Amino acid sequence: MKAFLAIKKARYAAAFIFSVLPLILFFVSPENGKFFYPLFFISAATLKQKDMEMRFLVVAAASASALILPYFFRDGHKDYPALVSQMLMFWAFVWVASEHFEKKEKLEEEKARKRQAEKEEYEELEKRAAFYREHTIKAAERIKAGKIFLSSLRNIQAQTSPSRITEEISKAVKSSFPDCRCEFKTKPDGDFLCSQVWQSRLPILVKNSKTDLRFSKENFREGEISLLSVPLISFDSVIAAAKIISDKPMRLNESDLRTCELLMRSASIAMENLELFSRINEMAMKDALTGLLTHRIFQDRLDSEILTSGRTKLPFTLIIADIDHFKKYNDTYGHQAGDEVLKKTAEIFMSSIREIDICARYGGEEFALILPQADREEAVRTAETLRKKLLSAEFEFSGQKTSVSASFGLAVFPQDAPAKSRLIRVADERLYKAKQAGRNRVVYE
Repeated sequence: MKAFLAIKKARYAAAFIFSVLPLILFFVSPENGKFFYPLFFISAATLKQKDMEMRFLVVAAASASALILPYFFRDGHKDYPALVSQMLMFWAFVWVASEHFEKKEKLEEEKARKRQAEKEEYEELEKRAAFYREHTIKAAERIKAGKIFLSSLRNIQAQTSPSRITEEISKAVKSSFPDCRCEFKTKPDGDFLCSQVWQSRLPILVKNSKTDLRFSKENFREGEISLLSVPLISFDSVIAAAKIISDKPMRLNESDLRTCELLMRSASIAMENLELFSRINEMAMKDALTGLLTHRIFQDRLDSEILTSGRTKLPFTLIIADIDHFKKYNDTYGHQAGDEVLKKTAEIFMSSIREIDICARYGGEEFALILPQADREEAVRTAETLRKKLLSAEFEFSGQKTSVSASFGLAVFPQDAPAKSRLIRVADERLYKAKQAGRNRVVYE
């Protein structure tokens, strides 16, 4: 290794000496280099050429010319040794200059490689930065869409009527797909995709209607390229369908399908909950056998009517009715016959009163009616109508036809009683008088 370094140093030293001597000779004896120096400068011009073969050819031609040309001039052979010496020194100069330029080129190439590497690294960083920016934008959009989605779910669950739920689900679908055309249909109305959804009760996704082999292109209108339709199902029945339309192929995908399905499922659950709540509430408010209001609801309505009457200064009438000899029907024909009497009586009462009137099952075979804004005379006419209709109704038990009658007691608020408990007591006492007087009658005093 040390020997190699020594040789390398010696080579550079010799190259330096042979490079300087031609220049000295040029100033000391310029006539001796009259053939050599023009070629010397021509050859030196080729040192910066990267083509190694070109360098070799030019330098070889220059050297050959320096040896041959002197013979074509007078006394040229006398200068031959000097020209050979100059040629050797020229080659040394060429070699040193070539080493210098090659080293310089290597440095430039190294710099160029570094610049290229730095450029590539910069471009890679730019790509990563662009990717992260795009990822950040998409993440922000997903977060925003998620917030809209959760807000829509809360709003849907908070609605108190089916119509409000359908309005909210329509808004939720439009807000979830702002760049698409959204439709919410309660009937297929000849729409091909919605008709398919109504029949199958399954969602349908069409990414590109022009290339989808399941359906014919003629089934879609102009601008319907990417489509999505999801049914709104409540208690196994399709009650509506959402349809999302885009004029861009592949705009809608499986993720959009899941989003729409979740919205529609949430609306379905909300509607079913409302229906179940309504049924439970109705069961709590109405008597299971007769369908009339229960005793508790009757008491609440009576309190409300007393407040209304006190505010409007208009009277109302309370009627309490009791089926005559009801125990005999149960004992003679059985409890089913008794139930039939109660249901038939409730039907006659409900069909014979006004829409604003209230009818309830007071207890056992007793019924209570509230007639708002009805004075004594009007209430007596209503009670007589109920009595006669019930008496004329035919009942058949075990092949035997029979009839049913009822007794009625009336009390007018506030003339007969200014308080709720007193009003009920007065009506009950007059019912008792009707029973004592032979039943099947109306007592109002």
